[in-house]
Amino acid sequence: MNSLRLRVLKRHTSLEVPFEEFFKAELYNRNGQPDVNLSVFDIEIDSLVRTHAEYVVSFLDPSSKKRGGLSLNACNGDFDPTPSPADRVLFTYSRTRHIELRFLRESELRAWAEQLHREVSDRQRSASAREVIEYGRERLGAEDEEWVQACEAKPKWKREFAP
Repeated sequence: MNSLRLRVLKRHTSLEVPFEEFFKAELYNRNGQPDVNLSVFDIEIDSLVRTHAEYVVSFLDPSSKKRGGLSLNACNGDFDPTPSPADRVLFTYSRTRHIELRFLRESELRAWAEQLHREVSDRQRSASAREVIEYGRERLGAEDEEWVQACEAKPKWKREFAP
């Protein structure tokens, strides 16, 4: 199987903006500083919709189903990929496939981000709202324990996945 290093974007509209806006929207932390410890997922390429669905159910309201994403495969950069299980993700697959890309300096992050932005049209790996809903319905229909538990914890999502 082919693997994919996926960065789930904070805003799917970040794919359409100039570099500085992209950099600030996607690669700054909550403290307003460049995030030199980036959250990404190392996944199997055929798990793209699954990863997006597990991400949105874990962190977002149903009104935000569509998620942008970028392939980080073959990105140049001086970073250390470090396994970092994402404790707040409700699903084992995505939680255990989470890593951090740790950059030593902001300048290295910026150079890496410039490459991403230049190649954004070739790197897009998004999941539509329809794909997320279909995946969630299929998992609930199969009585997948993690999905049942997630939807019990997040009843808005349970209503969203109802046929």
